[in-house]
Amino acid sequence: AGLEVADDAGGEWTAQQVLDNHMERFGPPPSGMLPLADTTSWVLLGLRNVSQDPIAGVVQWKRSFKWGRADVFAVEGARAVPHSRQGQLADPDRLPLGRGHVAWRVDIASGETQRWLIRVHRRATSMDLRPELRTLADFQASKVRSSALGGFFNGLFLVMALYHLLLYLGLRDRSYLLYVGVILANLFSQAMPTGSLGQLIGLDSVWLSNHHFAQAGIAMCGMWCLFSRDALATVEYAPRLDRACGVLGHAQLVLALLAGLLPPMSRMFTFFTVSSACWSLYRNLTN
Repeated sequence: AGLEVADDAGGEWTAQQVLDNHMERFGPPPSGMLPLADTTSWVLLGLRNVSQDPIAGVVQWKRSFKWGRADVFAVEGARAVPHSRQGQLADPDRLPLGRGHVAWRVDIASGETQRWLIRVHRRATSMDLRPELRTLADFQASKVRSSALGGFFNGLFLVMALYHLLLYLGLRDRSYLLYVGVILANLFSQAMPTGSLGQLIGLDSVWLSNHHFAQAGIAMCGMWCLFSRDALATVEYAPRLDRACGVLGHAQLVLALLAGLLPPMSRMFTFFTVSSACWSLYRNLTN
C-alpha cells in the first residue's frame, strides 16, 4: 500500500509520539536507499491484500543494514504496539525468524490493510528500502540454503587452518603458523556478520558481530605482512621490505586490538587507511 520515511536526527521519538505528533513529517524516500549515515529514521510501511485469499507470509529486508537495529511496531488504530527488535544490534535469541535478516510474519485477510512502523537505528551504514513479501516456506528454504552454504565455507576454512597447524607442528616452519592466523582472520571477517561462525563454534556474540569486521581486516593485513616476509625470505633478498613488513605487521596486530575501542565509522576508516598505506608502501619498496 505504500512506504514513507521520516528522519529523527536526535533519536528521541517514541513510536506513540510519532503517531500522535509527527505523521506530517513522513514522505516518500528520494530513492530506494537510505544514505550512509549514523542516525535514526522511521519507516511507515502499509500492506494491503487485494486478493480473494488471505496472505500468510514474511516481510523481509534482506541484508538491509549491517550495523544497526530495527524496532518493529504494529499500528493498531491510533496505538503503536511493540512487535520485535531486530538487526545486528539485537539479541539473536529474541529474533522472531532467526538472525541475518530483518523479517517478521504477517497474516493479512482478504481486503485488509495493515500498517507497520519501523524505527531504524543505523550505525555508519546505508539501508535498502525495498522490502520483500515472501511465503513462509520460501523464506525458511532460503535460510536453510544460506546456512548450508555458510557452513560449508566456514568448515572449509577451519579444515585449512587445522591442516596448516598440523604442518607447523610436524615441520616447525613458522610460516605455516602465520598462515593459520591469516586463515582465521579471513574467516572471522566473513563469517561473523551472519552469526554462522558463532553458531559453529558456540560464540554467537552480538558484540563480536558488531565489532569484528575492521578488527579482523586489520589483523588479516598484519598476518599477511608477517606471513609474506617469512614465506618469501625477504630478509635475504629485500631487507628494506622485510623490515617494513615486520614493523607494519606487528603494528597492525596491536591496532586490531585497539580498534575495538573506536566507534564503528572510525574502525572502518582505520581499516581502509591501514590497508591503503600497506599497499602503497609495498609498491614503493618493490618498484
